[in-house]
Amino acid sequence: MIIHSDVQGDLKSELDIIGVRFPNHMQDYRFVNVEDKLQSSDSRIEIIIADVKNYKNVTNLEFNKGLRQNRESIVQLINWLGVFKTVDDKTVEKFEYYLNLHRIKNWNGFAEFQEDLEIGKFNFKFTFFAPSLPEWDGKNLKYIHGEEIIDFIWECLNCKFRLY
Repeated sequence: MIIHSDVQGDLKSELDIIGVRFPNHMQDYRFVNVEDKLQSSDSRIEIIIADVKNYKNVTNLEFNKGLRQNRESIVQLINWLGVFKTVDDKTVEKFEYYLNLHRIKNWNGFAEFQEDLEIGKFNFKFTFFAPSLPEWDGKNLKYIHGEEIIDFIWECLNCKFRLY
């Protein structure tokens, strides 16, 4: 996602991944058995907000400054998601808080919050895909590491289809 600037041709920031996962999603016919590393909700629509970061130190994981420190950028992100009827200061502050959770060293798990909206029940999850980092050690913000990424791709590409 490109966070546009007021200056034509410039951008304020960017975000690598915005994903949506519905609680009843199934692909049984593919025989893909991938462990759910994102700890997805079985009752809420999940919006995944993530960046890919190729750092060797977990303390370097953070969303781009042009997004996490700019309220106009955050408003653009929220509007782009299209699930909030209106964007108020409380919603912007909540997104700003979760986009900056990398600073809290005693946070253990995914940065996420739930919101019951007119169009459905949502879980907003903020994380990183970090190919060069080792497995998450249970401390700080949870991320998806390189082996988990490769395992997921391998399982998806090497599936067997069941024809009905």
